[in-house]
Amino acid sequence: MNELTLPIVKKHLNSVQAKYLKQEHVDTLNKIAKDPEYGEEFVHIYIENMEAISSSSRFKQEHYINAVKFYTLLESGYNLTQSYMKVFPDRAERRREVNPETYEVVIRNEASRYNTSAIVNKIREFSSQPVKLLFRHVLLEAIETQAKLMRNSKSDHVRQKASEVLIRELKPDETKLEIGFDEETTSVIDDLRKAAEKLAISEMNSVKAGIPLNDISESIIIDVTPEEADE
Repeated sequence: MNELTLPIVKKHLNSVQAKYLKQEHVDTLNKIAKDPEYGEEFVHIYIENMEAISSSSRFKQEHYINAVKFYTLLESGYNLTQSYMKVFPDRAERRREVNPETYEVVIRNEASRYNTSAIVNKIREFSSQPVKLLFRHVLLEAIETQAKLMRNSKSDHVRQKASEVLIRELKPDETKLEIGFDEETTSVIDDLRKAAEKLAISEMNSVKAGIPLNDISESIIIDVTPEEADE
């Protein structure tokens, strides 16, 4: 795996955060990535969720790195307390020295609170997004490339394949129109159907009886006069 560099990380940050990003932060990232307990999974989560902190200036790089470490360990199968103690070993040791009798309970509560912190929830939120959504910018670049091939390639075969890809990716999703009816609406529709059947039979009988069509068309078909409410 290629190591992260300062320019690569900076391009994922907003201007304020990029200003304060140091080479030492990047060195820390690469060091963590070489740790078997984190590995490449850490780097993937770090890069894919940069938007979690780039959308806000209140999250510092150190906080984000710790949160990614914590989330990576959780994804690797460690429980909350184990993950918290691995990310914050010094903090865990201080708790042990101060409260040896209640140490385990204290650490467990701290781990639980950290798991629901804003930055960890941000990472969890972005990690749960579909991969297609996370990499939509790559999809747009690919579509643009296919469009150029379709227009400019000298090969008929390449133009045809590019066109097929564009049609497949840009074709609007088919939408099904589903209309639901409640019992009252269904009853009204059924009444109208029955009235239409009676009307057709009545017209047919009138024609057979020799009544002019004009008289039939001008007659009252369905009486829809509302009933007056009793006073």
